[in-house]
Amino acid sequence: MKVSNIKQISRLDPEDVSNAPGDAQRETRRKKLIKGFLWWSLNEKDRWNKINNEERIVVKRQYAYARLLTVFGLFTNFAVYNCFLTGIYNFRTTELLDMRRVPFIAKFIISSGIAFYMCNRLWDSNIYEAELYQVALRYREKYDKEWKPEVAYGGDQDKKQEEGNNKLQIA
Repeated sequence: MKVSNIKQISRLDPEDVSNAPGDAQRETRRKKLIKGFLWWSLNEKDRWNKINNEERIVVKRQYAYARLLTVFGLFTNFAVYNCFLTGIYNFRTTELLDMRRVPFIAKFIISSGIAFYMCNRLWDSNIYEAELYQVALRYREKYDKEWKPEVAYGGDQDKKQEEGNNKLQIA
């Protein structure tokens, strides 16, 4: 991870992220926010199709990368299965493990797990960028149900509001 990218992201941090006890937890919270935003933005495709600005470019770039990783995962699954799990019986007289006896489902699950792990690591490292984090924070109140923006009132306004609430309760 580039140091300049981390500095850009840390300047954007809201209080709940910046108050986290360590760098690893701050990174985890940031990624959780970004992933939540990306899942929310899938249902808001009209918003990204109508707007022609930097936000649209940033979000569409992530969608394109996800599609690319899907194709890469399918190819990786196919390659791992054929290269390592089928067995080459023409060139060797003995195998470490007789792959003819291993069921197809087990070999397919192993190759799919390897492909998923590789794609997941690539996805996690790619979503951790300052531009996407900035867009995610801009739309946070729309997708993050746990986050409540704090509204600051002046001292006199708090007293007036409490008096108004008391009058409503009396009436």
